[in-house]
Amino acid sequence: MQKKSSTRALALSAGLVNSHVAASLMEEMLALVKSAAADILIPNFGKAVEEQKESLGLHEPVTEIDRRISAFILKTIRESLPGSYSEEDFPAELAMRRRENLLWQFDPLDGTQEFIDGFYDGVAIQGALLARVKEEYLPVSGFIYRPTTQTLWYVDEEGELIYERQGKLHRPPELKRDGVFKGCVRKVAPDAALDSRYARIAAALGEQVQLVECGGAGASIIDILDGTADAIVCDHSHSKAWDIAMAIPLIEARGGFVSDSEGMPLGDMNAAELRNAKGFVASILYSKEELIPRLNRS
Repeated sequence: MQKKSSTRALALSAGLVNSHVAASLMEEMLALVKSAAADILIPNFGKAVEEQKESLGLHEPVTEIDRRISAFILKTIRESLPGSYSEEDFPAELAMRRRENLLWQFDPLDGTQEFIDGFYDGVAIQGALLARVKEEYLPVSGFIYRPTTQTLWYVDEEGELIYERQGKLHRPPELKRDGVFKGCVRKVAPDAALDSRYARIAAALGEQVQLVECGGAGASIIDILDGTADAIVCDHSHSKAWDIAMAIPLIEARGGFVSDSEGMPLGDMNAAELRNAKGFVASILYSKEELIPRLNRS
């Protein structure tokens, strides 16, 4: 079942964005994303040179390809939305990030470790269109693109969820429970504690458990949208706004939920602290009321 994003409704009612503007902005962004994937990312599969960076207090891998995609996209989108930024290029000063009422926030190469390790299905380019709504920046639209399969999910100007594969539109696959709770685990970063947590959640639901090896946050959300996995749990503060902001309108449009690990809305995606202090949880087939209490008891 598809629903309209409540965040989008708020932005529309406040006059911050209209359908025509949203359509134009999304069309421009998706064209840039596909070009970046075809011309920069894919030709460099197998050629990544790992570097290290410090980002928001964390030491993380990065490559020149992350930076090249970021620069390529920002050069164009900042002409229409000058406040836009990426994981690789964002103002350190809060006031600079909060000058505009509408902006793109994106991750030019989500799954950098997957890219370095050669797990290319775990790589995505993703972003959220953020609007200032009652002094909070909330995602009114979002997209995720997986270059290896040319899989694209986005929310269109009417708030409808669009699923595209290899340039052609498809009906989103039907999702249904099958007695097996399928939890996303990151293939390049095994986590025995998370594996056990999924097993305990499944047992509490009276179901079997299956651990689905996924990629970065964006690729994992794609796996939830298409039914490969049922839920993703990230119950620590290592994730950042651009890892999950785009998923909120996408998952909501599919009838699911995204929250922090305590079941609360993630709130301002352009706040002083860009790290998700209480992590995030997302699912379509399982409700917040089913997962959050079991998550916090497991």
